[in-house]
Amino acid sequence: MDYNSILQSVTPYNAEKSTAYQAITGKAFKQLMPPGIPLSENDRILIRVWIDQGALNTTCTATGGNGNTGGTTGGTTPPSGGSGNPVCFQRDILPVLLSSCGTTGCHNQTSAREGYVITSYASVMSNMVVAGSPGSSRLYTAVANNNMPPSSYTKLTTAEKDSIYNWIKDGALNSTCSSSCDTTTVTYSNQITAIMTANCISCHSGSSAQKGILLDSYANVKANMDNGNILSAVQGITLQMPPGGQITNCEMRQLEIWKATGETQN
Repeated sequence: MDYNSILQSVTPYNAEKSTAYQAITGKAFKQLMPPGIPLSENDRILIRVWIDQGALNTTCTATGGNGNTGGTTGGTTPPSGGSGNPVCFQRDILPVLLSSCGTTGCHNQTSAREGYVITSYASVMSNMVVAGSPGSSRLYTAVANNNMPPSSYTKLTTAEKDSIYNWIKDGALNSTCSSSCDTTTVTYSNQITAIMTANCISCHSGSSAQKGILLDSYANVKANMDNGNILSAVQGITLQMPPGGQITNCEMRQLEIWKATGETQN
């Protein structure tokens, strides 16, 4: 299958109206496509971002950390490609920052390495971002030059770096974009791990996990779902988690469906 064939099932700048995206999120058929082996959450997000940014037939190259042009992995060279729907902080940027930067031992509220806290829009904007200027923003230059996350963590992908660049360039707004709620087949790999990464991992991972509760693996999340810790916390029964906010209605429904359908992993 080539680019022109794929484009027949795509509405550029609008993933929600694209048959290809509807298929991989279970909206066009009774099951997620491909059948039996649905795409990972990260792959589906990547496809959605590609469509929303125009579904262009681009070829991206990357260079080492020498500042040469051709990619965003080195220096602060802006990403190539057309502009489509804006990148949204709450949907596209914050989950990446929480899983890669705002973690225990790095840049969460407790650790705050080098004085940086990367756990919310307010903390990110306080001293890491110059709206409209990625090249002047510590957040972008650090990830673009692979200085952050540190070597013990997985580096951000080119797509993630490009999203951060475009978000800052477009004004670094605290934006929330609507997206379809994928509840057709809820599994740990497809939806639950993303919820944990966006809302829980920064406090509940590593040796300093708050209250000793670990939510960094399927086994740990399942155990805390079975004993009622997760649902009682996100529903505000025992205490409100995550602190200072709530998960979305979609995320709540996904957690409830996952528990009701046997807490499958894949």
